Parts: sequence; C-alpha cells; structure tokens
Amino acid sequence: MRESKSGTGKTLAIGYNDNLVLMVPNALDKEAVIITGSTKRSGTPNNDLNWYSGKCSVFVNPWIGSDVTDVFGNTGSATAWYLLARNVHGLKHIWDVRPSYKMWEDEDKNTLYTQVYMSCKSTWKHWLGYWASQGTGAGYSS
Repeated sequence: MRESKSGTGKTLAIGYNDNLVLMVPNALDKEAVIITGSTKRSGTPNNDLNWYSGKCSVFVNPWIGSDVTDVFGNTGSATAWYLLARNVHGLKHIWDVRPSYKMWEDEDKNTLYTQVYMSCKSTWKHWLGYWASQGTGAGYSS
C-alpha cells in the first residue's frame, strides 16, 4: 500500500503514521491479533522485534467469512484479509432508509409479530487506501 501510485505515477504515501486497519473474517481473528499485537516476531523462535506490532488495529468483520453467502450466492473466504488506511479508503455504507420497527400481537394465535424495514448499500468511491489478499499467497489481481 505504501508503494501505491497516483494516475500520474507519483507515490501517494498511504499507510504511514500507524493509521491502518486489518479487516479479517472470524476464522482469522486470533491469528490477526497475535500478529499485530505481539512484541516479538510471532510464529518463530526468533527474538526479533515484531515490525507489525502497533502498526494497525484489527477489525473482525463477521460478514466476509466462508460461512456467509450473499444475495447473489457468493460465499466469503476464511483466508482472505484486507488492509484499509483510515481516512483514505473510499468504502462507504449508505442508508437509503434507516431501520424502522413495527410490532403487533395476534391474541387469537398467541403470537407476537415483528417487522423490520430498511434499505442500505455498501459501495466505494475509489480504490485508494484499500488492499486485499486472498490469504493463499496469491493476489486478487492474478
């Protein structure tokens, strides 16, 4: 991400000042916290400094895992991870209609009904400040 270039080929200097968020599915929660929070290099007997320690925070997104299927039938991944630069990435969540709730009771059937109506979308303005990995050693662009 630090090597990202603008359309004119200039380095954008994104990903500095410890303003990164590592977004992972539930399956990678523990590993992500260990990698980003350990003071020593994780997973090795080396006593080296963990370069990733304190550089980014971890956000576990329950909607991107392999156990989730979207409305188009696509499933997420248990290995993919995403790196977001705060205040740079263009990911947006937009409410068309915020949730409204309605409840009523049918005493004849001894049933309580609940209705929730909402409309929203997730989208992005641009690709800057966003990096994705399949988590298998292959990039999404390959």
